[in-house]
Amino acid sequence: MREKYLTPDAAGKMLGKSGESIRNLLRKGDLPGTKLGRLWYIPESELYRRLKLQQKYIQKYGRGA
Repeated sequence: MREKYLTPDAAGKMLGKSGESIRNLLRKGDLPGTKLGRLWYIPESELYRRLKLQQKYIQKYGRGA
């Protein structure tokens, strides 16, 4: 089965962040992705993994300040 990829803007919507925030994470290497020309693509499976970790953190510690 082929991996699906998302743009930073689509990923940002899923994570509740801006597309620019996602691009910054990609540039720093904090989020895995592939750059083709000037465009970034993030593996959908990585986003679901991040969402799952984020939900577990919120359940354990709350949303924070």
